[in-house]
Amino acid sequence: MLAIGELADATVGEAIGKRVNPTITLSPTAAGYGWFIDLTPSDNTEFLPTSNPLEWIARPGSEAEGRMDLLTVLLHEYGHVAGLGHTVDSHDLMASTLLPGIRRLPSSVELTALRGLTFSADAAPVPYDPNTPPGAPLPLSRSLGSLRAGRLRPSDTTALKTGNSSATIQFDTVANPALANPAFTGGVGWSVTGDVYFDQGTATLRESAATQTRLNQAFVVGANDLMLSFTLSDIALDDVNGSPDDAFEVALIDASTGLSLLGGIGLADSDAILNLQADGSEHLAGGVAMRRNADGSRSVRVDLSAVAAGTVANLSFDLIGFGRGAAATSSQITISQLQLAGLLREARDDEATTAEDTPVILAVMGNDLGADHTGVWPLLVDLPTHGDVTPNADGSFTYYPLPDWHGDDRFTYRLSNDGSDSNVAVVTLSVTPVNDAPTIVERRVTLDEDSLITLDLRFSASDVDGDALSFTVGDPQHGTLVRNADGTLIYRPDADFHGDDRFVWTVSDGQLNAASVLSITINAVNDVPVANDDAATLPEDGRIALDLLGNDYDIDGDTLDLIVDTSPAHGTLTRAADQRLIYAPHANWSGEDSFTYVLDDGQGRSAVATVRLIVTPLADAPTLTIIDGAGTTRNLFRTGWESVENADDRSTVIRQGQLESWQIVSQSDAGATNVGGFEVWSTGDRLLDRANRFQTLTAATGGGENWLELNFSAGDSLHPTQAIERRVETLAGATYTLSLAVAGEPDYNADYAPVAISVDGQQIGSAGRNSSSQGLAWQTSSFQFIGGGGTQTIRIAAEAARYHTRGLGVMIDEI
Repeated sequence: MLAIGELADATVGEAIGKRVNPTITLSPTAAGYGWFIDLTPSDNTEFLPTSNPLEWIARPGSEAEGRMDLLTVLLHEYGHVAGLGHTVDSHDLMASTLLPGIRRLPSSVELTALRGLTFSADAAPVPYDPNTPPGAPLPLSRSLGSLRAGRLRPSDTTALKTGNSSATIQFDTVANPALANPAFTGGVGWSVTGDVYFDQGTATLRESAATQTRLNQAFVVGANDLMLSFTLSDIALDDVNGSPDDAFEVALIDASTGLSLLGGIGLADSDAILNLQADGSEHLAGGVAMRRNADGSRSVRVDLSAVAAGTVANLSFDLIGFGRGAAATSSQITISQLQLAGLLREARDDEATTAEDTPVILAVMGNDLGADHTGVWPLLVDLPTHGDVTPNADGSFTYYPLPDWHGDDRFTYRLSNDGSDSNVAVVTLSVTPVNDAPTIVERRVTLDEDSLITLDLRFSASDVDGDALSFTVGDPQHGTLVRNADGTLIYRPDADFHGDDRFVWTVSDGQLNAASVLSITINAVNDVPVANDDAATLPEDGRIALDLLGNDYDIDGDTLDLIVDTSPAHGTLTRAADQRLIYAPHANWSGEDSFTYVLDDGQGRSAVATVRLIVTPLADAPTLTIIDGAGTTRNLFRTGWESVENADDRSTVIRQGQLESWQIVSQSDAGATNVGGFEVWSTGDRLLDRANRFQTLTAATGGGENWLELNFSAGDSLHPTQAIERRVETLAGATYTLSLAVAGEPDYNADYAPVAISVDGQQIGSAGRNSSSQGLAWQTSSFQFIGGGGTQTIRIAAEAARYHTRGLGVMIDEI
């Protein structure tokens, strides 16, 4: 008989009896999921096939999605009526669990058993077509089966399997595809027995006088469901004299077998994974950990890593009460923070000690639970008060205490993975004191020449630790220091000195020292020149050049201007270009004459100086003039290419027509195919040699850092410069010498690196120098020519007998 009726908990169907007068009762709402009634059950159009040919999954958006498949339920219960029991494989038709949106069809064994029920006394047998494809539904008779949700203990299963087989009730589990509503919102998805109160993410189980209190849910363990965690709080379990104590249990049952997924806890007749007694004792299965928190709550972590994905688990929270009277309703417990996650994360407190001003690396995850899983990372929550903390790439933190601070500090962090966070852990830090050296603020003082200044160095030094300080001072170079009784210093510069002076001073806290230089600037104050009297003797009708400044001076070294104050009475004064005065007495006069002068330094004048002149009488005589002459040698120019800044480790190309007075020779003059710029190399630059190896180049000894390369290629070089030239003014008949340093590129012979030197188009010489593979081999050559007078042109050109497409050439320097 098939009936529709209300069933307890999440039961979707119930079958009583086998073969003879069986009764199947179906839930009108399919345990709240709703029924999918397939009007065309033979084609499975609302389902998609899976890797199991007997198991199908509802098409997204179809009417079968999210609903219980009536065909599967009827076939399942039909199997029970035929005498089939539950199978361990959760994907079989006779598995004890069923998910919404799943269709299961009979296997060949199940099909054989079902064939015996497809006909009755009043119905002819339905022949079985061996060509029927796997998964095709069977016709149904009046024999059916059952499905139900609930926590099944081994004792329950045994009881059901004994006794009158015609009255056996089969219990199957309707499971959620995943743990539903872990926040307990409105209790949706959970089966409740007794007094359970849901409020703001918690579920409170209260003892009931009428029945045991239970909260349970069956769900499919997913591939990433590795840890189950929850918090127990407001724990009140009665311990009544003369009767068993109340207890709280958590069970995790394999819905297919009715056995605990984690094994026992050592108590008889219990399939729980956790048991709390009224006396405070705890009993935990392997893989279950419990931690007591400061607020009295308990954090529970359940390791599910050994539970196979796809297992249908029945999670049950049971408050077991034995009290009577007032004690029958006094026990309770609250469950919160229920979470099923890929991994368990528990951040644990850490402590560290470091010295003042010393950073410390903190591997905070080393003692954290679940921190070794991929993707777990620590996140800062509260920053330290007396320092800074930065995360490192390896998951550690580096703590930097504030400068010169010591004491206790703290910061907090949590572990995170894909937005799922752990608890908050505290890192406590102890920063021990370390003596700090005194510090000095550098000072510079200024005073005028020939003055003094009082210095108080105590205000320029400090000690962060508050230690008493002592001072020592060195001697200045251009002055003196005098220490006063009050600890101050008087600095006096040397007489007439101006410029910069300095002295070193040191401060000590008894353990560490600090030194500094006190810089002193003495401003110049003008000192007037000093003009001294002079005397000279000359003959009558003679002349004398007077170098009056020879015994005069200006302490400041200023340029002096000689000013005649009073002129001589018996002669004349003329001024030479070097400020000498030429005195000529009047014709045929002799005797004593004089004049006065002063010196002016632009800011002041000296006192008046007197020059006495004694003119001795002589007879007139003829005069003789002698003129000397001498030849000199001088440099007209010198070129080292040092004006070019080296930008990198390759040559530097200056794309301009002129550099350091040399000009690039034009195309028409040089016959070049591509005129570029000045290619300048520097010591340390790298160049490819003949073997395509980079060679580090060095300038000629004494030749500065830079040099020029003249190059010419058979192809188009990037920056060829075959020749350079410049103009000079020469004296006719003078001998001129041109010298230069020459080197070829590394590992190329002299055919690639000759240069020719010409003046006004006439070659005066050539030079060539091949370099080994070890670097540049510099050689200095000199050439002479006779000046023709006027402007002449000097040209230096590369005249290679062999070319290279890379444009290699000859290096020249120190012209």
